[in-house]
Amino acid sequence: MVIDLLGGEYTRRSLGVLRRGGTLVTVPSQTGLPPAAELAARDVRGFAPLVEPDGAGLEHLARLVDDGVLRVDVAETAPLERTGDLHRIGETGRTSGKLVVDLTR
Repeated sequence: MVIDLLGGEYTRRSLGVLRRGGTLVTVPSQTGLPPAAELAARDVRGFAPLVEPDGAGLEHLARLVDDGVLRVDVAETAPLERTGDLHRIGETGRTSGKLVVDLTR
C-alpha cells in the first residue's frame, strides 16, 4: 500500500512503486486517481477518500477521549526518524493497536 499525501505528479510516482495487487490511497482527492483502466492494467486498486477539515468534530472526539468514552489503543510510539521501524512492526500483522509517529520528539 502507498499512501500519497501530496497528489499531482507524486500520485504517478506512487503508482510506479506499487507491486501487483497493491493499493494506492491518495488523500488530496481533488487531484484524482489515475484512470481506472491504468490501475487495472497494473493490477492495483485505487482509493481517494474525501477528507474535509472539521474542527468541531475533532474537538468532540477530543472531549470523548478526555472523558474516557473513546479509547485509542496505541501499540507503539516512535519519533519520525524511526518511522521505518513502525512500518516493519505493522507489516508483521501482530500489533494490537495503532502505531504512532510522534512529531513532537
